[in-house]
Amino acid sequence: MTETVITEVTLPSATKAVTSKDLMAQAVVLIDDKLSQLPARNIVSANEVSDLLLDIRLLLSEARDTDTKVVSAN
Repeated sequence: MTETVITEVTLPSATKAVTSKDLMAQAVVLIDDKLSQLPARNIVSANEVSDLLLDIRLLLSEARDTDTKVVSAN
């Protein structure tokens, strides 16, 4: 039985504006971290791969949403 590890992504505090650059950088760090763990493993479960892809998708979606937000002048 494989152990599922839940990945936590730390977002900047609410006082700092989150930019798409920040989110993209976090996605790259997440990918690099997980890729560095793969050589030590014989088997990677489909669930672990799905979790990683969903984490990356979440970060990329947040980056896209950050880019499309419009600040009102009111």
